[in-house]
Amino acid sequence: MLHFLLTATITLSIVAAPLFANLLLHKKLKLEWNRDVYTYVIPILSGLIYILARHLPEPNITNESGTLAQHFVGGGFISALYMEYLIKELKFKIPFFGRLLLLYPFVSMMGVTNELLEFSVTKLHIYAVDGTDVWWDLFANTLGAYSLFFIYEISKKYIQNAKK
Repeated sequence: MLHFLLTATITLSIVAAPLFANLLLHKKLKLEWNRDVYTYVIPILSGLIYILARHLPEPNITNESGTLAQHFVGGGFISALYMEYLIKELKFKIPFFGRLLLLYPFVSMMGVTNELLEFSVTKLHIYAVDGTDVWWDLFANTLGAYSLFFIYEISKKYIQNAKK
């Protein structure tokens, strides 16, 4: 039961976090917030990706980590989606190379925040998380974020060329 409640809480947080950040940044930057369908698609998709990532089989590439697949998809994909989501929602015009560079500190911030949360729930005896694989988790987050970033960019180019 605790596992289900924790998963549900994290999933709701994953859906709510970009919406809250979006609202907060729009207010701070004094931008009009147009809430269309797209505003909700990425946060909901991120929550579904998190649930999927929790059930992925582990490839056991190394004996040092048991959550590489989870962090590759859950941490990496969601970080890349959040960054692209906020850039689009705030209507920032950032070229490819700028977004490529911006992704690294963004995924690092998201990964470190996740590891601090894992550390906190373990130390508060809420849930036991293996804290010995932090570096592998951060590596998997980064690799996953850049993988989705390049898939997104290649897909975008393919779609643009198909429309011509």
